Amino acid sequence: MLFSFIVPVYKVEKYLNRCVDSILGQTYSDFELILINDGSPDDSPRICDHYAVLDPRVKVIHKTNGGVVSARKAGVAIAQGDYILHADADDWIAANTLEELVHVIDNYNAPDTILYDSYKVYSDRQELMYQSLEPGYYDKEALLQKIVPSMIYDRKQSFLTAMIAGQLWNKAFKRQIMQEHLCTDESLYKLEDFACVYECIYFSDSFYYLNKPFYFYNKTNELSAMTTYDATYFRNYSAVIDYISEHLGKHSPVIQQQIDACNVSGICIGVFHEVRHGHNLIKAGKHIKRELGATNCLKNANCDGLPLHAKVYIFLLKHNMFFLSLLMAKILLIVRK
Repeated sequence: MLFSFIVPVYKVEKYLNRCVDSILGQTYSDFELILINDGSPDDSPRICDHYAVLDPRVKVIHKTNGGVVSARKAGVAIAQGDYILHADADDWIAANTLEELVHVIDNYNAPDTILYDSYKVYSDRQELMYQSLEPGYYDKEALLQKIVPSMIYDRKQSFLTAMIAGQLWNKAFKRQIMQEHLCTDESLYKLEDFACVYECIYFSDSFYYLNKPFYFYNKTNELSAMTTYDATYFRNYSAVIDYISEHLGKHSPVIQQQIDACNVSGICIGVFHEVRHGHNLIKAGKHIKRELGATNCLKNANCDGLPLHAKVYIFLLKHNMFFLSLLMAKILLIVRK
């Protein structure tokens, strides 16, 4: 079997049929689809079982709720495909995705990692998500020279832009790579993809970028974890940074520099996170102070080589000027509108 699709399922009854139908409708048929019901309280478990009855390629795992990392671990543990692909249950993929990947595998010596393009889908439009690298095949030497130094933070672009987006869902990894480098920390519940993607790429011996869009990232799901307010944002982000530093940063100073930049970016994003959700700036400032105090992310923030605005935000936060940092963020968001 060439491919295994892994799809965690939780509170997605509105979108699940579209996702599963897009996978089962592939023009290349040698694959399995593993649906992991992560204790979903809606009708999603029944929908999963229905597809398992209809199509023998569908396997369903029912488990108690443990989060995305836990669900993916369960799926990877039973996957049989030579390559593993991940999809979120509220998204969908183009019908020719696997057929195009087979062409790459057959003609470019079965790369360890294959990257392809994707769309952000809004209610009124689609936006192509660009990758800032040249399409084609990269051997290990080219991977280390041309991709690794910029894959998490590309200094030639605006802050903070990665050469390669940190999501799992627009990449195919050889099963062994995924088994060895899948994020295993079940306490991570957001940005857990970052704790896996870059490690898998770094330890790949070959890489191929197929600059064709196949994945449709649904930005209309109001229940998505990426759109709802998270009061523990800083703690989770700090834990993600610590995980990547421990599992990947220690192998390369170049990577650790990018992780440091990512840490600074995450702190700045956390400030804007409070403002975007309309919180009172005084209360938000107290909240940020409390949350940052519970982590080491601000203490470890290294702004060397980063843009001035990032340095300004970190300076303000380190000097307890939380209200001013939030006010600046609010003004900037108003100006951008």
